[in-house]
Amino acid sequence: MKIKTLLICLLTSLTASCAMTYLQHNSTQLQPALTAFEAGNYDECDDLLSVYDTEDFILGAQHEFSYLRGMCSYHLGKSSLAIYFLSDYLELPGAVPAKMRVAEQILLDYADSYISGEIKVLWLFSSPGNGFDILETLAIFGTSIDVQAQSIARLAEHYLDIGRIRLAEPYYSMLLNPRFASLGWADRASFRFAECRYLLLREGKSDEQSIMYAYNSTQAYLSNFPGGLNRVDAQIIADDCVTRLAKLHFTIGEYYQTIGNELGAVHHFKLASGQESQGVSVFSSIIPRDNSVAKLASEQLDTYAN
Repeated sequence: MKIKTLLICLLTSLTASCAMTYLQHNSTQLQPALTAFEAGNYDECDDLLSVYDTEDFILGAQHEFSYLRGMCSYHLGKSSLAIYFLSDYLELPGAVPAKMRVAEQILLDYADSYISGEIKVLWLFSSPGNGFDILETLAIFGTSIDVQAQSIARLAEHYLDIGRIRLAEPYYSMLLNPRFASLGWADRASFRFAECRYLLLREGKSDEQSIMYAYNSTQAYLSNFPGGLNRVDAQIIADDCVTRLAKLHFTIGEYYQTIGNELGAVHHFKLASGQESQGVSVFSSIIPRDNSVAKLASEQLDTYAN
């Protein structure tokens, strides 16, 4: 009987403890740490804050805790904690624009230090990846136009340099946002975006839509930047896209030729030579008759005419 009573008491106790409401703190609990921080007593501030986690505070005070903990860690040289809490601050509701700009600049400096190798993991190993992770945060959550644009640009250039074209492309696209227009990135970003579309093409495997996307992106650059710094390279890309379009339809024409489908062969040889065919006229303004592949297609058309 006693065992049964003890079990009932134990279960009642556990149920009561599970039903307890978790008491979250508000800004009042941060006042002693804030006073220590403002007095420059960062060790004391750190001791007071280290007993808390962000989730220990109500939503309206979480950003205050994260900023205070991040700035305290920054002054104490605790880079990992500073990065964690200042990054968290940028993502939390209620963050103050002026403090966000301070946090963003500190994070950008940390990113530079990681990428340059000034900050090492375990005092031995360079970890530029940590720097690019910080730039990712700034590119998405940054509010300072300069810092955000710089972060986006460095990510784009980094991914392009290491051959991660699909990752570089959206960042160059982000740089074309009108809010960055005054910062001087438009020429380079527009060209690099077109270049990414071109580099994603695969010889003999890319479809018409992909080739046209690369071509149109390059033409947009040439049109928007008549005195652009990358016009020569852009024109080379555009010309190669034209040749790829001609090759694509020439290859299809050859296939139809092998299976005896004269109508299909003629249609695609016409497109490859820059002629209108069956209501399709887009290539007549893109593929010049003197293109090397267009000449081959014209020769094939002559065999059918004879």
